[in-house]
Amino acid sequence: MRFYTHSFLALFFSLYSLSIFSACQFKSQNLNYFPLIQSFIVNPTAPASPYFTSFKDIYLKFGKQTILQPNENINEWYERFCEVAPLSDIEWLIYQSDLSDIQELKNAVIQNTGLITYLRTNKFARHLVKNKCLETIEYLLFAKKCEPFVTADKDVWQTKKPDIQNMEALIQEGTKEFLTIESHYIRLRMAYQIIRLAHYSGQYSKVKYLYNYFTPKINHAPSTIQYWIEGHYAGALKALGERANAAYFYARVFHHCPAKRESAFLSFEVRTDNDWLSALSFCENDQERTALYALRASFRNSRAVDEMIAIYSLHPKSNYLESILIQEIEKQEKKPVVEYIKKLNTFVKQVIDEKKVAHPEIWLLALGYLKYLNNDYFEAKLAFNAVTEYTQSKALQEQIAIFNMAIEIKEWEKINEEVAQRIWEFQSENEVFNRYPTLQSILSKQVFQNLKNHGNPGLAVLYKFGFNAVKVNPSEVVIRDIKELAKKEIINPFEKSLMVLSKKQFNTEIQALYATWLMTLNEWEAAEKAWQEIPLADIELFGKSNPFVERLNECVHCPVKSNERQLTKPQIVAEMLKLQYDIKANRTESPQYYYKMGLGLYNMSYFGYAWNVVDYFRSGSSLMAERLENASDRMKHPLFPNGNRENVDLSKALGYFEKAITLSTDKELSARATFMAARCEQKMSHVTKTANKRKYFALLKTKYKDTQYYDKVIESCKYFKYYVN
Repeated sequence: MRFYTHSFLALFFSLYSLSIFSACQFKSQNLNYFPLIQSFIVNPTAPASPYFTSFKDIYLKFGKQTILQPNENINEWYERFCEVAPLSDIEWLIYQSDLSDIQELKNAVIQNTGLITYLRTNKFARHLVKNKCLETIEYLLFAKKCEPFVTADKDVWQTKKPDIQNMEALIQEGTKEFLTIESHYIRLRMAYQIIRLAHYSGQYSKVKYLYNYFTPKINHAPSTIQYWIEGHYAGALKALGERANAAYFYARVFHHCPAKRESAFLSFEVRTDNDWLSALSFCENDQERTALYALRASFRNSRAVDEMIAIYSLHPKSNYLESILIQEIEKQEKKPVVEYIKKLNTFVKQVIDEKKVAHPEIWLLALGYLKYLNNDYFEAKLAFNAVTEYTQSKALQEQIAIFNMAIEIKEWEKINEEVAQRIWEFQSENEVFNRYPTLQSILSKQVFQNLKNHGNPGLAVLYKFGFNAVKVNPSEVVIRDIKELAKKEIINPFEKSLMVLSKKQFNTEIQALYATWLMTLNEWEAAEKAWQEIPLADIELFGKSNPFVERLNECVHCPVKSNERQLTKPQIVAEMLKLQYDIKANRTESPQYYYKMGLGLYNMSYFGYAWNVVDYFRSGSSLMAERLENASDRMKHPLFPNGNRENVDLSKALGYFEKAITLSTDKELSARATFMAARCEQKMSHVTKTANKRKYFALLKTKYKDTQYYDKVIESCKYFKYYVN
């Protein structure tokens, strides 16, 4: 048993306009989804195009019911009245006039008087009065009376119950008037208004009765209004549980009536195989059968190839086939299924071989694209080349160019000089490439993977995320790879595009990043050598700070005091090296040197005011509660897809404070070191999401309570004050 329904699509269409589109295509959340089929290759006016494919531009222009319905109505009035009045005049009288305006027309005909000024300027109004079209005017009066009961409230949040009593009175009035009308066209329109009232008042059995009562009494030329009536009739049948008959009428409306196509598409429903066979049995010709098969093909869980085969056997030139074909290819773009692609491929080849379809070039394109999706690039190119035998269409030639560019990019094995030149040509010179973000995404992914897989991780990150991403999340392999690029004497246009800056500036920036990264590793001697390679004139470009200043109050963004000496990064490195030397040279004074080194490392960490000495970006959200125990120092961040490295490791700083506590004979220094160790303990417990044992708070309270520094801590640190009390 197959269960098909379009009810879920109501929400889809309501959210349609909120989607983000680019170059007439959906942006997918699937990072491996790169749609290449473009909207211009299908006939936008074909019944299925706006609804079966994901092309928003087609839907907005050719499928949106709020646009189609009034236009279709106005055009029919225009044709039926021999094009005597401009469309704008007809539109005003039908949709913008009020009941009193139509009553004015009736009075003018009956009393043989002239029209008031603003109606006199309307050619449609003048025509109705001049030719005494009283039946038409009476109908317009009735339609205006019905209007308040059948149009949506301007306040979309306001729901009102149908005024069944007044709607029923209008139904009775209209039914009596129907029998007096001589014009079968006006009878048709009157029947529509009456049936619509019955439908909107929820009287579905009455809709069915009225449809069967009015239809034999109307002998009209083909009209869109007939399908408007059938749409309401189908809705009533569905509400009464006659699903198969309803599905048949929805298919008729969908096929013949653009103005009601959207609502028919959304309302079409087939729940069982018996419903389906019954709906088919109502069909009077192959045209109606193809519409039914097409609608069933549009369901998410349909076996659409089977529906296409059925339509092809009934009507090979049906324009439904191309829309369903594109729909199925779009599904395979999103989530390829090898066996299904094979089945689709077999049918497409059959269609091409038999040459019965209206547009063989579309099928050749589809065959090539299916080969592309199956990674058979050689066969794909053969199919694309064959398209030119059938058409010289610029639109199709552009689609072929898109496909061929995608294949060329996919076939690159390594970014050599030739490929580097092609990348540059695509990005700087190819107008088609630069109009289609999908091609840019394919190129980005392919180049990134090629660089990464062939020993260029730094260039891969630089290419995909930019130099800022490298700076906020540096690593040895990335930095060393980029340094090799900076050393090259001759660079190609692709490599030049990676640098962004001038070669001299880029050299300086990457060397400074390398030196800064060495500082985060506490490799002070290597960092000193690295800084020495940067011209003295450029050193201050990388900022100044002084991480060796002691501050009781923690403040990540504290203002610099005027009496604080500010140091360049090389000067900070030199100070750390000097402290290391002093520890060895003067063991008596070593506790204060250990303390100063610990202080420097703490203040240069994520938690200190001098964090920007060893980091290029600090995010206040990095240590939010969702961080896991023992998480790495590389955080996710919305601005940096490659991650953001934060300097959160305080183990070395804590080690220096512990040595200062152990070796010092000065209780004041020991108290200071103990408090800083407590800070480290607190931050480390926060990072690892473990309990803070407050070992150093306890030590400060029990062993250094008699120090002056203890009193200062009580005054300034609410955490310690709370702990003590």
